[in-house]
Amino acid sequence: MLKGKMTEEKLKAKYKKYPCPENVGTLKPTRVNQLVWDKIRPATRSRDLKLQRVQQLIMKGIIALGKGAHLVLNFPGLDKGVVHEFFDAVAFMAQGSMELNLTRRELIKPDLSRDFQNLCSNAVPISSELFGDDITKYVKDITESSKMSWKIVRGGSDNRYRPYRGRP
Repeated sequence: MLKGKMTEEKLKAKYKKYPCPENVGTLKPTRVNQLVWDKIRPATRSRDLKLQRVQQLIMKGIIALGKGAHLVLNFPGLDKGVVHEFFDAVAFMAQGSMELNLTRRELIKPDLSRDFQNLCSNAVPISSELFGDDITKYVKDITESSKMSWKIVRGGSDNRYRPYRGRP
């Protein structure tokens, strides 16, 4: 299985077997915020969609492990210690999904203007959307911060470096 690709039919059948539980909305691939999605290059979108597909597989794996853990917990006489391995597997897969999100941000970063590349910082939390739920707040904060720093740097005099100033 690690060296071959599953057919689309088999994959679709397995997808249907593991629907996302209604009580856990975070088991879906992280979407790119519409504000960013509309502005990135088509090649970047295509690459991100491929990574979202990988993330979907990770999420389905987490759902399957959760179902397995539930079965083990409810099976009389079975060693409940086995469930720890299920939870460890879920933790590894969840960490893999987070790493994938950070990689997706880094791949989108070159498409963002320099001022807004800070949206890719680890300080911006990832939610159901890649750049957080409140991207407009972050954009506003970055814009305000940029204006303030420009005023501080300019400070009433022109401090730009001019190596040829005053030369004939």
